Amino acid sequence: MYYDYANGLLRTFVNNAAALYGHDTMVYNVHALIHLADDVKRFGCLDNFSAFPFENALMSIKNDQKAQMHSLAKFFTLRLVCLCSE
Repeated sequence: MYYDYANGLLRTFVNNAAALYGHDTMVYNVHALIHLADDVKRFGCLDNFSAFPFENALMSIKNDQKAQMHSLAKFFTLRLVCLCSE
């Protein structure tokens, strides 16, 4: 229904993004916008093919891993301090 309109807007944005925001903004994610309307036409609404649930889970895993690494670093630092003070 709105495919052609959305596709035109996305392509116009991508074509003008460098002029508006600088060439540094022309990354893969901006280029991927060109294909977004086609993907919606093919797969349906964004929720049908979005990676956000996986990205949120990955963020949780990374945060847990960082917390564990900080705990290990703190443990070894304290152990080293104790060994050096003996």
